[in-house]
Amino acid sequence: AERMRAAAAAKRAREEAMKAEMMAANEQMLALKAQRQAEERAEEERFRQMLLGKFAEDERIEQMNAQRRRMKEAEHRREVERLIEEKRRMYEEFKAMELESFRAREVEDKRREGILEEQRQRLLREAAEAGLAEFL
Repeated sequence: AERMRAAAAAKRAREEAMKAEMMAANEQMLALKAQRQAEERAEEERFRQMLLGKFAEDERIEQMNAQRRRMKEAEHRREVERLIEEKRRMYEEFKAMELESFRAREVEDKRREGILEEQRQRLLREAAEAGLAEFL
């Protein structure tokens, strides 16, 4: 009985430690996600400014008339936004794959925990049955 109480206490301690570890990992993931998003926004803005600067320089070199220049600037802005959207889409696809991988690892970890728990219960039953057989 003492061993079972100790085993139950140890199991509770392991579960609490695992829960704390998962919560810490989750908090860390959220902090990393926020940091990545801030970095991504800053990178997008740098990318936008660089492209707009490059396109503006191209415009000056070609010395287009005002009408044509306005049309080109609008075209460039659309192209910049299209490129940023493409970059964002690729990033989101990567994040979705990363999340899917993380969830698959979680499912696998839970499956393994279940198998280990089943084995532990089986061993406890066998030990209990063997112990009862000695008394009969």
